[in-house]
Amino acid sequence: MDVTNFLQMFERTPIALHQDYLCRVLRTAIEIMRSDSGINLAGSHYGGSPDLPERFKWPTHHLGFYRFLGQFNFAEIPQVNADLPESGLLDLSTNKAQNS
Repeated sequence: MDVTNFLQMFERTPIALHQDYLCRVLRTAIEIMRSDSGINLAGSHYGGSPDLPERFKWPTHHLGFYRFLGQFNFAEIPQVNADLPESGLLDLSTNKAQNS
């Protein structure tokens, strides 16, 4: 849904009084849902383990290994004019200690 359609939904409601603010803060959102249909190698998902090439050495920091958060396959994300690449895999991790 683009901004114009979003604002039209509220044009006859009290929310319309805040149109200027909404236009400043609205950002494109993309819903990514994990499939329950089995293994999807290099597919988007949260948690679990990353899909990595053989012999890949997971990065470390002064507290130990980075914690895997999720990965996103840009080819699976609908093109919504969000300035995202059309392909590629993005892995997210944090250096937060595993036991915190």
